[in-house]
Amino acid sequence: MKILAIAVISLLMLGCSQHSNKERDNNLCDINLNKISNYKAEFGVTTGEPELSQIRTLYQSAQNYKKAGDIKNCIASSEQALAIINNIANNN
Repeated sequence: MKILAIAVISLLMLGCSQHSNKERDNNLCDINLNKISNYKAEFGVTTGEPELSQIRTLYQSAQNYKKAGDIKNCIASSEQALAIINNIANNN
């Protein structure tokens, strides 16, 4: 009986952990999208090509992935855009 109780508790904890990871990833996707949006609003006019087009394309891809529920690709695309933004910031 104790073994069964331990097994049930372990499964419940695993489920909570997976839910927490999904929520964290979803939040990261949103945070990244907000950072990109803020950058575009503040510095988009002064950002040159091809960087601005790359940022726009990656941002749109990230938004599309988010809408489709593909959070991992949302994070990947948004982090690529943020890497370009950070590179621009470090070179100015």
